[in-house]
Amino acid sequence: DPDAREFVDWEWGKLARGQVLFLTRGEKVPADSLLLTTSHVHADPCAYLETSDIDGETYLKRRFTIEPVALRLAGDRLSSDVTQEVPLDPEVVARVLADCEVALEAPNPSMSSLNGELFVKGLSPHGFTAENVLFRGASLRNTNFALALVLFTGSDTKALMADSTTPVKRSHVDVLTNEVIAMVLFVLLLFILLSLWLFFSGPWVGSEDLWYMMYTSEVEANI
Repeated sequence: DPDAREFVDWEWGKLARGQVLFLTRGEKVPADSLLLTTSHVHADPCAYLETSDIDGETYLKRRFTIEPVALRLAGDRLSSDVTQEVPLDPEVVARVLADCEVALEAPNPSMSSLNGELFVKGLSPHGFTAENVLFRGASLRNTNFALALVLFTGSDTKALMADSTTPVKRSHVDVLTNEVIAMVLFVLLLFILLSLWLFFSGPWVGSEDLWYMMYTSEVEANI
């Protein structure tokens, strides 16, 4: 909450672009977000994500912070002990990101394609790609916390845009077989309709002569 200058619980459906997310280990990412910093950014500038709910892959994927921004968010509170967690002050976060701007491409379903640029007051512009973005539906692993800036929410997120019906793939032989079967059924239907029409409206209706079996009333009289 920028007014209270503290992190508060927030519903996924109320997220908006430009909000800052504070994610802890095991949490699912609620929106496509730009990774800003992590709990041990001075030792490892990465967050580790499990994306099995998105692409079925179980190995962890790395997402990278933008180092100057991460250092600015940590302020002068970094410790030389790389095992120590980076302290994160909500007031510092609010001050550093108060006038930041993001320029990026329009939403698209490609998980490997995303290009943008982050503008933070006092720092030179920094470009970013999909390697710096946490995608909706991924889970944070091996990282105590991560701070991220919301880029896309709801139906604009890549996971939802890519979640479409898989097209049915059929070989040429399958297509040809289906067409032949359909044609055969059509011809059979024509013969059935023609047979019914001839049966009910043919010239032999009401006659006792069965010409097509060479059977007439005279033949019956001789039997």
